[in-house]
Amino acid sequence: MDREELAVELQKLIREIQHGFRPPRTTLPLRPGEMRALWTVARHGPLEKSELAENLGISKSLVSSLARRLEDLGMITQTVPAQDRRRRIIELSNKGKEALDDMKALRRERMARLFERLTPDEQELLYKLLVKIRGPISDDAL
Repeated sequence: MDREELAVELQKLIREIQHGFRPPRTTLPLRPGEMRALWTVARHGPLEKSELAENLGISKSLVSSLARRLEDLGMITQTVPAQDRRRRIIELSNKGKEALDDMKALRRERMARLFERLTPDEQELLYKLLVKIRGPISDDAL
């Protein structure tokens, strides 16, 4: 096995994990970008639209349409501060919080199934290797 084969297997695993975390569209009718926006608001919110755009790396106009859709689905609320009627503050709604809680439960369930493939000793070894890989990388290594 060479590094290229290792990289390919790692990419396959990453895709498998990412695909496994997407909820069925019938359960939660959100696109990946919408889910990312929800996670961002949960992590950093409440946020102004401009802050959400910056966090997501997208335009303010795209955030406006994204926020409108999430609000229509009941996942977020948008409020207008009295001191500046041009601004919009985005927060998770109760429905949005429940959706993210469901996604966290799905993630835990799918990760547990993934790790069931490994013995406890293999899980410990994988953990140590992942910690080592995530360590700082020098420019010489790239």
